[in-house]
Amino acid sequence: MTTKHLLVGLMLTLALAGCARSVVPGPIGTLAPTPLASPPAASTVSITYQRSGGFVGSNDTWIIEPQGTVLHQGSGISTQLTEAQMAGLTDAVRAADFMALEDSYVPKDTCCDRYEYTITIEANGQPKTVRTIDASPTAPPELTQLVDALNRLVPAPVPATQ
Repeated sequence: MTTKHLLVGLMLTLALAGCARSVVPGPIGTLAPTPLASPPAASTVSITYQRSGGFVGSNDTWIIEPQGTVLHQGSGISTQLTEAQMAGLTDAVRAADFMALEDSYVPKDTCCDRYEYTITIEANGQPKTVRTIDASPTAPPELTQLVDALNRLVPAPVPATQ
């Protein structure tokens, strides 16, 4: 593994570790650490990003690996993020306080061709998934900024041939 890959993995690890929820102590003998109580190893952190819906009813999923590889499931097309792009993504995850977000910001009325987004961040084998939708009235601005960052980083999918 190159130094560049190690640095990118370490940056993502530190960002995710900073997002951990604090643990309120319970009775003695029942304390359990949160999934991100200690910094995860860089090789155990990944992001799965799904964008579905919209006018054409798309359904795309990308896997972003700790070393910056972005793989579009379905087409198999992959790209490589730069260190600056990974740093920007790390900052967006940290700013959103991802691990403290609610599981869903999807309103009952999903009318009118909006995209729905599902983001899963996994660290130390512990996944956290958050769902939102375009123009969600309850989504915090930092989550919307994370979605925007992901949309800028993932490659456009190849249209399916029929």
